[in-house]
Amino acid sequence: MTDFSESSISSNKLLILDLKNNFVVFNQLITSAVSDIFEIWEDLYVLVMDGSLLRLHEKNIKENIEILVKNDLFPLALKLINENRKAFTDNEVMNIEKLYGFYLYNRNDFGAAIDQFIACIPLGKTSEIISMFKGSSKIQYLIRYILKMVELKISTPNHIDLLLTSYCKLKMLPEFERFIRDIETDDDYDIIPTETHKSFDIDSIIQLCKDNEYYSLALVIAEKFQLASKVVSIQIHDLKDPFSALDYINSLPIDDLLRVLVDNVSTLLNMLPNETTQLLIDVFTGKYTIKSRTSERGKETDNSSTFSYPIFTSYKQFSKFMNTGQGDDEIEEEKIPTYQPPRPRMVFSSFMNHNYQFVIFLEACVESYEKYDGNSQDKSDIINTLYELYLTLAQSDKANKQDWEEKAKFLLYQRKEWSEEEKSKLILISNIYEFSEGEMIIREQTESISDLNIEGYELDLFRSSIFASDIEKSYDIVLKYGHKEKELYRLALLTYTSSNAYYEKIGDKRLQNLLEIIEQENCLTLLEVLDCLTNEDTNVRLGVVKNYLLRNIEKQKLEIQKNEELKNAYESRLSNLKSNIADLMNDPKILNSTKCSVCNNPLEFPMVCYKCGHQIHEHCLIESTSGKSSLKGMSSNFVLGDTDEGFIPCPICVTDQDALILSKKQQEDFSLRQDLFKSTVRASSDKFKSMFSFLGRGGMETSKLVYDGSSV
Repeated sequence: MTDFSESSISSNKLLILDLKNNFVVFNQLITSAVSDIFEIWEDLYVLVMDGSLLRLHEKNIKENIEILVKNDLFPLALKLINENRKAFTDNEVMNIEKLYGFYLYNRNDFGAAIDQFIACIPLGKTSEIISMFKGSSKIQYLIRYILKMVELKISTPNHIDLLLTSYCKLKMLPEFERFIRDIETDDDYDIIPTETHKSFDIDSIIQLCKDNEYYSLALVIAEKFQLASKVVSIQIHDLKDPFSALDYINSLPIDDLLRVLVDNVSTLLNMLPNETTQLLIDVFTGKYTIKSRTSERGKETDNSSTFSYPIFTSYKQFSKFMNTGQGDDEIEEEKIPTYQPPRPRMVFSSFMNHNYQFVIFLEACVESYEKYDGNSQDKSDIINTLYELYLTLAQSDKANKQDWEEKAKFLLYQRKEWSEEEKSKLILISNIYEFSEGEMIIREQTESISDLNIEGYELDLFRSSIFASDIEKSYDIVLKYGHKEKELYRLALLTYTSSNAYYEKIGDKRLQNLLEIIEQENCLTLLEVLDCLTNEDTNVRLGVVKNYLLRNIEKQKLEIQKNEELKNAYESRLSNLKSNIADLMNDPKILNSTKCSVCNNPLEFPMVCYKCGHQIHEHCLIESTSGKSSLKGMSSNFVLGDTDEGFIPCPICVTDQDALILSKKQQEDFSLRQDLFKSTVRASSDKFKSMFSFLGRGGMETSKLVYDGSSV
């Protein structure tokens, strides 16, 4: 097309159209009008009026597509690509489709955009697309995108979590449930390897369903993957359907059942006491067998159920009631357990506030243990607990108190071969509940409490009375058994001053009496008593301990004064002895005695003079040493003297020297008696004093003097 204009600027334009695809191929101004157009060498030539020759060369298809994409002509670009498909790789096509998707997204055409994004999923970088469609108004498109990823088996647990979350937000519950049920699992209820792209965070999704009150969906997931604990929890706490929970529990293997039952038995006892008690009896007596689940799920109930359950006081009554309506053929036959029944103790705590059901359960266990000769320790635990439960009900159920006490006595009479430890426990229980008849029955086989020979019995008795808040009784126990178990005094002081409530109940007068007893028996030192009384939570009045403190402080003062006097006397004596020894060793001895130290007659020569001051006639010395050991033997018995072999010790001083040697020998022997040291300190009430007394008697001596008869 040539446009002639009178303006100085050329307005001639060359325009080439693609009539097939309806778009402008070339559009450009030229210097003058077109004279001729011809094709040669696969190019198009245009001859213009000014003599110029223009050559037009067609770009290749990829360059054409690039131009179209830059001009946002994506439909045309994709159309040309389809016509020339072999010229493009899959990635090149998907990149253009992705750009087209962004173009559509920016124009708010989300449906068409997601179609383009779905087509280019193999390119990767799916998180970018997912983040674009997370808005609440675009979740429906996000679901389509993730489902395609699942179809391509490239989804991750995070993608599936997002998919299921999106279903919940849009309340697409049928689609949610269908997706879960379509997941294939193996025998262990794990997703099979070929379905791992459908994995998701089970706990998080279950919690999501519960948060949105989609409890049935949460139950579908829990049942799909055999999460027994979660199934039962949802049925009980969320759906309020204890019947279905028990129905499901009865379908579990014994190991899985135990894990679930222990966690939920308290709640089940509140909602379905009889049915739960029967299940517990079956499980813990070895009668449990797996039952198939009923097809219909129970209706929702709550803890304030309108069901009325009769109260049973024995296992026989309960068993008869539970079997009512069954034909003779339907009554359960006695079978030997096919598994090792678990220890009943593991569910004892679950029967809190369900004493009657607890009685039924324990009686059934006792019957089973008798029949199958169960573990003796477990049986002992059951009997002790049942005995205590009978006495508890005797106190709470006043109308049937006598019946419960008769049951307790029958339990004691039923078996007489309990160990001494079992007897002590039962005596303790009888004492706590003030059941004197039971205590008498047990004591018939025991002459006195000491015959039980159970260490710490008195302490257990005291603690039990404290736990029962019976302060009066605990005080009587201290007075009765304190002389045998000294630790009771310490425990009593600590307990009575541990709280203001205990302190007010025991009173100042009794506490003073307790301190006087401790002082008389000398079983605790003053520091130990003060340590027991100085509690941050209780303020013991000074008047209570004033006299006790004054007496003990006065005793301490007198003892300190006495020790000071002894110390001074010993120091004075030691100083005199050292002075005398120095005089004997260094200074000459002046002899001014005129009489013999043996016969007391005037001294005459020959005579013997000793440094000790004694002077003896020779004939008196011979007479005094005659009949004794030889000279050599005598010389081995002195400590001080000459080194001459013929020296005879002073017959007057030799006795004191022998006593000194014997004392030294005893000290050396005493230092080797570590067992005596330990027993002395352990038995003493004043361990510090006993330790230093032991040291003073040579308990830590390590050196040893050897006397060879001539030297020290």
